[in-house]
Amino acid sequence: MTTSTRKPVLVAIAGGSGSGKSWLATRLAERLPGRVEVVCMDAFYRDRAHLTPAQMARVNFDTPRAIDGNALRLAAETASRGEVFRVPVYDYVTHMRTGTRDCRPGRIVIFEGLWILRSNKLRSLFDHRIFVDAPTKWRLEKRLARDVGERARSRASIIRQFRDQVEPMHQRYVEPQKRRADDVLLSPVSEEAVESLLEKIGKQRR
Repeated sequence: MTTSTRKPVLVAIAGGSGSGKSWLATRLAERLPGRVEVVCMDAFYRDRAHLTPAQMARVNFDTPRAIDGNALRLAAETASRGEVFRVPVYDYVTHMRTGTRDCRPGRIVIFEGLWILRSNKLRSLFDHRIFVDAPTKWRLEKRLARDVGERARSRASIIRQFRDQVEPMHQRYVEPQKRRADDVLLSPVSEEAVESLLEKIGKQRR
């Protein structure tokens, strides 16, 4: 693998589904100088190609076990050394992996996802850790907009899944990560909060 002359700063953004993690990652990438690589934890969902439709319907995608944690940690470890790392390409409609892509770390690499701060081993790799906090109603509205528009799902199925799986798993696995973050930001994240993060991350790059 190719190694850069300077190890990148690794930033983690955790938070509930629909809390604004992706928006914040994109906003920081736009504002930070130099090339910034953004990696979504969702890309590491396990491949479900072997399951029947009935089996697929029973999968809980809102528990950390749905993610290939070993592959995610390997990617973050490799990125932390400034080396090219591999990220799966995941189809959220079929729940199958369609390939992989190689990512070359820039000056900063941002990993965002539901449980990015849950594992001690993974959390220790990051130089700055952020939790985006959002109320239940806000997260449901954002999830509806995303899954109807981008993942070809019905409103009824999204609401049912949110009630039966998303919110219970949020309280069990996502919310406790708030205690492990360097910064807890209320959603929608203000531009003042973004400016503060830019300053903190910028200091770590020196």
